[in-house]
Amino acid sequence: MVSSGKPLKIVVDADDALRMVSVSGEYPLREPRPIAHNVFEIDIPKTVSPGKYQLAAIGVTAIGVTSEPVYSPPVLIQVERDDLPVALKVQTPVESLISAGFPMPIFVAASFADGSTLDVTHSIKTTFESRNRAIVIVDDQRRLVALGRGETTLLIGYAGRFFSTVVVDGPGTGFGGKWVASYNGAEQSADPAAIHEFEQSSFATHPSFNIDAVAGEVMPGKQIRIVGSGFAREQGRGFVTVAGIKADIVAWTRKEITVVVQEFSTPGMITISLHQDDVSEDFPVRVPFEMFVHRPG
Repeated sequence: MVSSGKPLKIVVDADDALRMVSVSGEYPLREPRPIAHNVFEIDIPKTVSPGKYQLAAIGVTAIGVTSEPVYSPPVLIQVERDDLPVALKVQTPVESLISAGFPMPIFVAASFADGSTLDVTHSIKTTFESRNRAIVIVDDQRRLVALGRGETTLLIGYAGRFFSTVVVDGPGTGFGGKWVASYNGAEQSADPAAIHEFEQSSFATHPSFNIDAVAGEVMPGKQIRIVGSGFAREQGRGFVTVAGIKADIVAWTRKEITVVVQEFSTPGMITISLHQDDVSEDFPVRVPFEMFVHRPG
């Protein structure tokens, strides 16, 4: 495990026939820099989302002429933050769980004291505890799987602390299961009695509107549709921001808002936010680096 915000030293064991050796890291890791013969160092920013990333060494047998590169087997590193988040937010792309046994992707975003918000879905510190595993579980790929009929709660934690809770209505053996509601908040006590009290009371404070999904290509100049429930009947003073920049409203209804994305400069994980009646609801999305770099214009 590698801590973000700290340099990582990489030592390459290379054959003497190789004239030049370098190390390549998987995006968004920075390019490792040489600090000695076959020794490299890489800075891993705190803005890198926790998860597994690949490193590989590359060698060539000659310089200045055609030479087939030689690649080492990839090495996996697990990047993690050392500090605790101040809040967790969990979401699923759609409200319906389709049918029993059908895996549903979920997304967990953590807000930290330094102002950063990161995707921690695949952090080894992120935990999921089903109160009834006969109704719902989270599989080893961090996907929600509804199994049996009935309603239960899924607890989401980080580094042994309890942060958030989701109520799931399992579909039984047919269709109709759904993601009922979720409360996303700050650290709570891990005491069982306190968790029970939190489960019973948390949804009273959940915003009166909710973003269930974002449809369309989240790129500058493109239209996207924000789908959910409880939106204001008319826009009024409401507005939408994409990566912190206000978007142009095209259409606004109780269940769907269409906007034009304005220019923003940060690929990776960004946040789409709906603001109305002095309350905000966030929906994290990932903008692929390659798509952002090679976009038309």
